[in-house]
Amino acid sequence: MQESQPSPSPTTYAGKSRGKLILAFGIVSLLLVPLCIVFLFILEDQLANLFKVVTFCFSFLIAPTLGISAWILAHRDLRKIRNGVIPLSAFSTTSRGEILGILGTIVNPIIGFVIGLFVVFSADSVSSPKDQMDLDLGNLAATAYQYRIRPDSVGGGGGSYTGFVIPASRSRSENGIYTATVIHADTIQFYAKWVVDSTSTITVRIGPDGGLINPRIYGGAFQE
Repeated sequence: MQESQPSPSPTTYAGKSRGKLILAFGIVSLLLVPLCIVFLFILEDQLANLFKVVTFCFSFLIAPTLGISAWILAHRDLRKIRNGVIPLSAFSTTSRGEILGILGTIVNPIIGFVIGLFVVFSADSVSSPKDQMDLDLGNLAATAYQYRIRPDSVGGGGGSYTGFVIPASRSRSENGIYTATVIHADTIQFYAKWVVDSTSTITVRIGPDGGLINPRIYGGAFQE
């Protein structure tokens, strides 16, 4: 009588799949920075600047780290899958995690570069109108001083700023809107408002010698 043969045992694998962990790392590495940007944009007025900077920097540190980790772990596990150490069923999850990790590692520096360019060009777009408005205020101050020292018999102030009015053609430029207020005979104040943002302002006070009484006062985006 022929002896019965034992049924073959299921294949056992020496390694355990980390596909789900790798996939999670890849997803977070790709989405963390964009979600952080959206979060900071939505709550822009409710968060302190320091918190914004810390949160943004933290996301840029964590995202590439997770992306590189997913990339390395997936590369090792895929090699083990090919060698039969890890089940073939883990291939799909692991390979997707690897792709997302690679994308997260590559995309985040690109996002940082784009944001850096945006910050630089935004700073330039603010400083240029500010500089031009400073120049306009200097010219207006010189005009007011010329008015002050001109005899009243020829349309001047006769030693006073009283009566000075900014010429209509110079009260507005492509960058700013300008007004003048005579504080008293020896002091006049000029106020400039940026046409793009009314909270961005420059205030100067001119003394009897035509010079600044105190440093310029900047408001809004013009603050240094």
